[in-house]
Amino acid sequence: MDLTMGEKFAAFCRELQDPTIEGIARSNGAGEIFDRVKAAVLAGQGNAEIEADLDRLNRTVRESEGVEFYPSRVRAYRPLSGASPDSGALWWSCPAGLCAGRGRVRFGEDPPVCGATGAVLVPQPLTR
Repeated sequence: MDLTMGEKFAAFCRELQDPTIEGIARSNGAGEIFDRVKAAVLAGQGNAEIEADLDRLNRTVRESEGVEFYPSRVRAYRPLSGASPDSGALWWSCPAGLCAGRGRVRFGEDPPVCGATGAVLVPQPLTR
């Protein structure tokens, strides 16, 4: 699966709202990796080493539980030739730009909260 760093951060941020991934990491010898990734996400500092750590955590979860915490599908939008690049759809987005956000905004729903920072996500146009 070919995900951006932001999409990987977003998947990890969602998991921070629940202690399951941390427990799996610690019980499988990956507690230090979990701590490094969490610190990097909170600081907004992604690099190749952190991405490799995220991939190792995802692999640890897959080997332990048979599932991954990375999403199986990635959002995508490509306009027709000559059409506006704006889909009109809104996406719950990280206000700090640390991750890829949380999903399409639906009328009347409460905004989700970032599992890493506790910040309320904001609606922004889905343009990619």
